[in-house]
Amino acid sequence: MTEKTQRVQRFFDACAEEWDSVSRSDPEKIAYILSKAHIRPGARVLDVACGTGVLTQAILQLGPAQVTGVDLSEKMIARAKEKFTDARAVFIVADIQELCCDTPYDTVLLYNAYPHFEDKEALFQAVSRLTRPGGCFVLAHGEGRGHINRCHLKSPGRQEISSPLGPAEEMALLLKPWFDVDLLEDSDGRYLVRGFKKN
Repeated sequence: MTEKTQRVQRFFDACAEEWDSVSRSDPEKIAYILSKAHIRPGARVLDVACGTGVLTQAILQLGPAQVTGVDLSEKMIARAKEKFTDARAVFIVADIQELCCDTPYDTVLLYNAYPHFEDKEALFQAVSRLTRPGGCFVLAHGEGRGHINRCHLKSPGRQEISSPLGPAEEMALLLKPWFDVDLLEDSDGRYLVRGFKKN
């Protein structure tokens, strides 16, 4: 684990207790993002950098066989486990780059977390490895790129653990070796990139 990754881990451990009260997500935005994620009944879903399980309840309502949330922060995962007793919801403390699974996931989600990953290529290699051929990957933020970048610039401690969020077109190019990108949204109120794993 790199020094920056350790800083990210410490930052979110420190935020975990109050995270749900200070970082509220818009249910309508979450519903919209999930509507683009091709989550079918019986699907296996991976929520990367899941935090306290912000997406979990909305995903469970779509009827998946399992939702696996993974996060570096032990304290964020502890909060998620306290909140959800549904046996379909599984939470793991791990670095996504080191996560192993016997069966790749049908859908992989990365919500409100991309700027905190230091090595973008390694991140997408890991996402590709964990997604089944033809499976869906959605990278999304509940706010626009400008808002995200301003918040990270102004927020105490975030400058050290974040990198700027670039245009969606740049994201599509980064994903191209592994995913066929078919949807880009980069507006004042939303950021979403969707791709399907190449066979």
